[in-house]
Amino acid sequence: MYLIDKAERQRKQTFNFAGRISDKLNAEPLPFSSISLSTSGALTDANGGFSLSLQDSVVGICVSHIGYYRKDTVISAGRNISIQLTPQTIDLKEVVVSASSLIQEPSVSFETPATIKLNSRMAVYVPGSSDNTINNLLRLQSGILAAGEQAEDFTIWGSYKGQTHMIYDGITLFNISSLAQNIGVVNPLIINDVEVVKGGYNVERGDRVGGIVSITSTEGDRQKVKGAIRLSDQSTAARINLPLGKGLSLQAAGRFLFPQNFGTLIHSGLKGADGKRLFVDGNLKLSGSLANGDNFHLSFVGSGEQEYRGYSNKDYMFNSEHDNYQLGGNARYTKRWKKHGASTGSVSYSRFQSSISEFYSKEGQGSAQDSGTYYNGSRNSIAELQARIDHEFPARRIHRLGFGAGYVLNRSVLEFDSITIPLAKGRNDVSRVNAYVREAVFLGKYLTLQPGVRLDVTLEDPKVYFQPRLAILVKPNKHWRIRLAWGIYYQFITENAFVDPFSNQVYFWQVADGSRTFVQQSMQYVAGASFNKWGLNVAVDAYYKTLNSLIRWSYDEENNSPFFHANGTGRSYGFDVAIRQRIWKLTLAGTYSWSNSQDAFNSISNGSYIRAPHDQRHETKWTATLNLKPFFLSVNYIYGSGFPIQTVSGFHNSRYYGRLDAAFLIRKKIRQVELETGVSVLNVLNRNNIRYNRFTSFSDGVKNYQEATRITPLVFVALTF
Repeated sequence: MYLIDKAERQRKQTFNFAGRISDKLNAEPLPFSSISLSTSGALTDANGGFSLSLQDSVVGICVSHIGYYRKDTVISAGRNISIQLTPQTIDLKEVVVSASSLIQEPSVSFETPATIKLNSRMAVYVPGSSDNTINNLLRLQSGILAAGEQAEDFTIWGSYKGQTHMIYDGITLFNISSLAQNIGVVNPLIINDVEVVKGGYNVERGDRVGGIVSITSTEGDRQKVKGAIRLSDQSTAARINLPLGKGLSLQAAGRFLFPQNFGTLIHSGLKGADGKRLFVDGNLKLSGSLANGDNFHLSFVGSGEQEYRGYSNKDYMFNSEHDNYQLGGNARYTKRWKKHGASTGSVSYSRFQSSISEFYSKEGQGSAQDSGTYYNGSRNSIAELQARIDHEFPARRIHRLGFGAGYVLNRSVLEFDSITIPLAKGRNDVSRVNAYVREAVFLGKYLTLQPGVRLDVTLEDPKVYFQPRLAILVKPNKHWRIRLAWGIYYQFITENAFVDPFSNQVYFWQVADGSRTFVQQSMQYVAGASFNKWGLNVAVDAYYKTLNSLIRWSYDEENNSPFFHANGTGRSYGFDVAIRQRIWKLTLAGTYSWSNSQDAFNSISNGSYIRAPHDQRHETKWTATLNLKPFFLSVNYIYGSGFPIQTVSGFHNSRYYGRLDAAFLIRKKIRQVELETGVSVLNVLNRNNIRYNRFTSFSDGVKNYQEATRITPLVFVALTF
């Protein structure tokens, strides 16, 4: 009997494994790395940390992270396990590693269907502005709209403006691009990793009915002073890292745009465009870790921009002044318990303000009705205060449990004035509490069930929003991943369009107060599969999404007042195919997306579904990167079949979008200094593309569309030390 009890106790005994995965060269944590075991797996958190509870004291694991060599290793139970991965941009002979335990991991990972992980180390090889690497990378991914060059927001799987959740270090970003759309609002020098979830995500993520783009910044070096300086044809940028001792580091980064003329508006034969702008931004981050494995950070981001645009000739005149300001901060602390996983508490605040002043005029050639003057002025701000706590229990042999709770306060302010509409002001506050619980059940080594439920409760007008979600992950072998997902999603702030009497559109943020603006709801069905073998990566995703409570404001000329098209509905469905192959020193990649996006408003289409403004049936993207270290050559081409354009005779398709980009880079390390310099040429063929989402409309129906990127050479030089 004693022997039986002893054997039973040994069988039930568990061993705890906790540690961190980091970069071998600079000790930067690698967030959301994949850890594979024989019967289960796990992902590291935003700090590269992991926690496992297993029945063996010694286990073999496989660790992978995009842009790094995959590593097979053996770990023993303990709390301070350190696993370091080697970046692929470094030759194996330059570091002391065992090459037999390393396998190349792609710089773009499709391991989980509907999810794309991007490594910032690879961004420098992509053609485009060195100030806009996030957009350069994401526009080449499947399911993310590139045609039309809308960089202010990402249209993912047919989403509308404001439906993609942009997050930087836990801070909500309400705007991610400069007004000229060639500068991203996050400094590339401080970006570590980017994760894109196109849809079907689980309950730990909320607040949007579209996709998620999550940016993680660098944690900083706690041992050495490091820095980077980058000069380009349009800006200067810098980053400094200061170790403060006792596991602390302080990072500061900033950019300044050189004031200059920019761009030209394309319209129906009109000439005389002019414009100037100013852009500055800054980042500050304090990071620290304790001997017991706890870690924390304080992260801040801010940017400001002013732009003037105008053109005139004998018939038309247009002037526009636009100011954007954005700031945010996040404080986060992660406590690693000895046996019970990790708890993370965080508080974040962000605010975005946009001011627009526009003046249009047209001189009549015949009657007075041919003349027209219109003034439009607006100021809009949106703010978010969020506090949350999340707890993740250690991954066990058969399951992994996580739960969390939070509080969110959103505030929107809108002031609008024009010649035809009297001054209107409005401020709305909406607060809510939320809670979620999520489970991952490992049914053998091939099947995982991931059920979850999320509750959001608004406080001003108490109402419960119930959001069940379910995912099924099948792993037939180590090369294949199949995922099915379903869920209900709610969004409590919206970015809506106001359409003036001449059909000009101004977008502004509003909170969903349940009376004038409604909470948006989406139901999503997602299916995907991915394959990884022989240096070949293939991913296929299919989706079907429904949307409720779409809002579009217009002007009611009969009653001389604004009104809105309430309770609009939408639907999107389609599929993506992405393929990536590495051959010797050449990496080839291609994507194809087929999509159909429709919406229905009673006052526009009598409740019938018609093509949404961003609907495009086909889009394909192709890239090639040649690594001849220290020389790198990269080219990409994007084709889009066109968007719907409404005329008096109905809808027709715009001309197709096509753009070829190329880049050449030299990367050389001289002692402790790494030199990078390169040149990009955008739109090599100088095709005349149009941004159909950016136009000015006059009283006679003439629309002046903004020109997309013409042939543009860009150069940069960067020093990292």
